[in-house]
Amino acid sequence: MWVAYHSQRTVQTLDDLVLLTVVVCSCCTTTGEHSIAFTHPEEEGRWVLPQGEIGLDVIALVGRLSYGEHRSITEIHQSLRAREISLCESTVLHLVHRYEELVSLHINDARRLQARLSQQGSVRLEPIKRQPDVGHEVLWLIRDTISGEILLARALLSSAHEDIATL
Repeated sequence: MWVAYHSQRTVQTLDDLVLLTVVVCSCCTTTGEHSIAFTHPEEEGRWVLPQGEIGLDVIALVGRLSYGEHRSITEIHQSLRAREISLCESTVLHLVHRYEELVSLHINDARRLQARLSQQGSVRLEPIKRQPDVGHEVLWLIRDTISGEILLARALLSSAHEDIATL
């Protein structure tokens, strides 16, 4: 793997606005030609969804407030502002939709994911835990680190081994 280029992404997390420097790599064939596919570091997917600017921890909190506490978009917006996270209400609505998409991935996107993963030949799974606040449900994501695809997302009340094993 060779470093192809560096890029930077600004990501809003629950704690702060974070500037990620992403090292994007490509591999060379034996003839020295660069492959068409570039790979992003695995760590990037632990912070944010592809092409996203809002951290997974913020999406997990928005999902918990919306579905766990049945709060309205306005109430969620106010809760984020109280944490000094400046987002407009339409972005909060978008984040609720992103949360819904994540937890329904396995149902709606199964054919596309199966085709993509069988085409790449192997899968490397990574569990990602996002718990916005201690004592609340945990958003677990299962991601393929090769393709960067989120394969499964579930909100669980505990992090017990038995609960995670069912994922």
